[in-house]
Amino acid sequence: LGDVYKRQQVVMLSIFGAPSPFWYDFSLSLNSVIFVIFATIFAWLAAGLFPAWKASGVNCNEALKDANKGGGGKGSNRLTGVLVTLQIFISSVLVSVAVDSVLGVRKQLSTEFGVDTSEYITGHVLLTEVEYPTMESRLQYFDELTEEMESEYGVIASSSASFLVGDSSFSQTYNIEESDLAVEGRYPDINVITVQDNYFKTLGLEVISGRGFDLSDDQDSPAVGLIDADFAERLWPGESPLGKRIQINPRDNGEWVTVVGVIPFLRQSPPQRFDNERGTVYRPYAQTLSLSDAVLRMIARVDGDPANYSKAVQDAARRTD
Repeated sequence: LGDVYKRQQVVMLSIFGAPSPFWYDFSLSLNSVIFVIFATIFAWLAAGLFPAWKASGVNCNEALKDANKGGGGKGSNRLTGVLVTLQIFISSVLVSVAVDSVLGVRKQLSTEFGVDTSEYITGHVLLTEVEYPTMESRLQYFDELTEEMESEYGVIASSSASFLVGDSSFSQTYNIEESDLAVEGRYPDINVITVQDNYFKTLGLEVISGRGFDLSDDQDSPAVGLIDADFAERLWPGESPLGKRIQINPRDNGEWVTVVGVIPFLRQSPPQRFDNERGTVYRPYAQTLSLSDAVLRMIARVDGDPANYSKAVQDAARRTD
C-alpha cells in the first residue's frame, strides 16, 4: 500500500501474517498465473493441434511416395521435430520455475528469524531534506511518530530502524581490538543497523546481558552498540563481549564501537541467502542517524489482524508530519 503525502512524505505499509516473515509476500501474482496459462496453451497448441491440422492436409499418396523413396516426409518430420523440441523446452522451463518457487518459498517459511511475526505491521518512511533538513528534526519526527502510533487504539508498541530483521544493511567492514581479522588484506563484512532505543522491546526481545540503549546514548557520548549472542560467541568464544570494541571500516580509521549489551539471535539477511555469517552491530539513532538515510523502516506491534491498522498507521504518520 502506498500513500503520497502533500508534503513529500511517503509511508508504505507491508502487512503479512504468521508464519511468513512480515516483510516478505509469498502470494501468487496474477501476472504469473496468466503467464503460466498462456504458456501452457501455446505449448499445447504448437505441439498438438498444429501438427494434427498439418497432417490433415497431407496428400497420403505423396507422403507414401516420399516414404518409399526413403524421404519419410522430410518436411513434415522437420516441422514436427521443431515443435516437439519447443514443447519440451517450454515444459522444462515451467517445471524448473515451479520447482525453484516451491523450494524458495519452503526455505523462506522455514527460516528462523528470531522474532514472532504474526502481530506486526511494517512500513517505510521517507523524510525529504526539504522538510527535514537536520538530524534534530528527523530524530524529533521518529520520537513523535512512536508516540502517535502508540496513541492509536490497539497499537501495543512502535519503533523504527534503518533495516528490519531479515534485511541486510549496506556492507561495511570491521575489526576487533584483540586480533586482526583481515584475511589476505581484506576485513570481514558486518551489518551496521540504526535503531530507536525501544526497537528490541517492540520486537519482544529482552537484553541477555549488559544494557539496551537509552536517552544518554547521543552524539556527545561514547559510541556504543549491541550485538546478538551468536555473533558475540563467534568473536569472543567463552568470553563476555561487554566492554569489547569493534572498529567499523578499519581501513578508513573508522570509529570504535563499545559493546554494551547482548540480545538474542536475530537474522539480518534474507532467507534467499544460504550464508548467515555476516554479523550485526546495532547502533542508537541519536549517534548514527544521518541525512543520507533517505528511507527508514517502521514497525508496530498490534492487537489483532495487522491489516486492520493500515489506515491508523498512515493517519499517525500524517499527524506527526
